[in-house]
Amino acid sequence: MRQSIATLPTRLLPVIAASACMFAMLLCPALAHADKIFVTVSPGVVTVSAAGWPSFFGTVDHVPKGIAVDPSGNVFASDYASGYIYKFTPDGVRSTFGDAGYHSYPESLALDGLGNLYAACSKKSHSFGNVSKFSPSGHRSTFANWLDYPDAVACDSANNVYVSVSGAILKITPDGSQSVFANVGAAGLAFDWAGNLYTSGGNTIRRITPDGTSSVWSVSPTLDRGKGMAFDSAGYLYVADWGNYGLEKFSPTGQALGPFAPRRLSHPQSVAIFTPEPGTLTLLALGALGILGRLRRDFRVRGVRHRGVRGT
Repeated sequence: MRQSIATLPTRLLPVIAASACMFAMLLCPALAHADKIFVTVSPGVVTVSAAGWPSFFGTVDHVPKGIAVDPSGNVFASDYASGYIYKFTPDGVRSTFGDAGYHSYPESLALDGLGNLYAACSKKSHSFGNVSKFSPSGHRSTFANWLDYPDAVACDSANNVYVSVSGAILKITPDGSQSVFANVGAAGLAFDWAGNLYTSGGNTIRRITPDGTSSVWSVSPTLDRGKGMAFDSAGYLYVADWGNYGLEKFSPTGQALGPFAPRRLSHPQSVAIFTPEPGTLTLLALGALGILGRLRRDFRVRGVRHRGVRGT
């Protein structure tokens, strides 16, 4: 006959609770290490495991530079030399997504919330450049032009585009209006989950609040020529350490945690992090934790009542 949790013998509840706890602990690493880190290196894209070890993901033919990942896990990587932007499916199948145009060299990439891809591009033999916009289908248009040495690019939650130029960061609204957001140079840009913008340069990471106030967030003695960067779902920041051939990791409070990946990455340029939607393992782990909570609650209630009866 089927028994509910409420009618199970009290003596069995600790055993069931312990079993549910072990089940949850086995599955919960899927929650802690679900993020997937992608880095552009020579000659392509690598993934970096939770333990910091790289593995090859896909080829970029000449000079890999920018990288971005969409909510479905598709990876976009730019080839600075050819101007092509490649798209990789989650299992690594490559196709050509678009090109940056004549004599345009895509330095970095960013995706907005609508699926549009932005590429900060320099121009051959000129100090100026532009930001190209690609629709989700790959159609290219010029989003901003005549920019002074554009380098890093990022998008906020309102689909505004931020691009680092010579000595400043520009904010470009979806309708193309430009303004100076901060008088700070940057080799890399990344937003945290609270909407603060972070910049990399040398061994210093700066934080810029939504109102444009800039301050030093962290200085790392082991970071040399920090480039592109990205936050994971737990708030840790990963920075491409171009000078030391690796990744540098920072805590959510700005503590420099030192090298994350072994210094074996060939000229790392940019970082993108994919956080998948909760999958089967995540839901099972959460379910196990829920069962554990219910068992613990029922055990406490029934245990108190049982002792009370015996004490009378």
